[in-house]
Amino acid sequence: MKQHRLLIFDQIRRRLRVRLTLLVIVMLAVGLYDQYTEWLGDYWLVWWAAFLVVMIVWVYFVVMMRRASIQVREKFLRLQGPVVGYNISYGRIHSVTSGKMEQHYQFDELRKGERATIKPYYGSTCIFIELSSFPRSIRWRGLWFPRILFSANRRGLICHVEDWMALSRDIESARSHRYARLDNRHPERTLAGEVLAENVKFSGGILDRIR
Repeated sequence: MKQHRLLIFDQIRRRLRVRLTLLVIVMLAVGLYDQYTEWLGDYWLVWWAAFLVVMIVWVYFVVMMRRASIQVREKFLRLQGPVVGYNISYGRIHSVTSGKMEQHYQFDELRKGERATIKPYYGSTCIFIELSSFPRSIRWRGLWFPRILFSANRRGLICHVEDWMALSRDIESARSHRYARLDNRHPERTLAGEVLAENVKFSGGILDRIR
């Protein structure tokens, strides 16, 4: 497996790390101060509950964000987020090309938070992985991944990584090896057939659970 970190997640983590860490320190200090002075009164339990929530947020943005990456695996491409990940069959990949963010989003049209996230990489080269279709499991991608990771006008992933040429080579190499093995085992298998087989397998799993 070859892993390429998604830089926009690093940027989100850097933007929030200091503020969240300071908030954790201040809330902890106030909570400890209350242990000796009872300054919070009857609200001490609410304060510690809020502190727990802030700690969960801190872990997500400061620790878990490091997991976000594109993983080039033997049998599929994996879009790994801080918490969840999605497997994408190589049969779904239509093309892998280099480009710029402006081909997918105009900077002035982005939301304020999105502009702050993408600004360091907006003019740099990225990899666009165009897909023939999204896996069914990725329908909730907006809940776990930023909108700017997906093109606004084409179906696919916009990947800003440290070495875009290495990512492109890794994907193409994995696709070539994958199809070479399929050709040896099933000469009649095509790219469309592989995606169809993936969907049939997915549907079969649902039917098994229903039964």
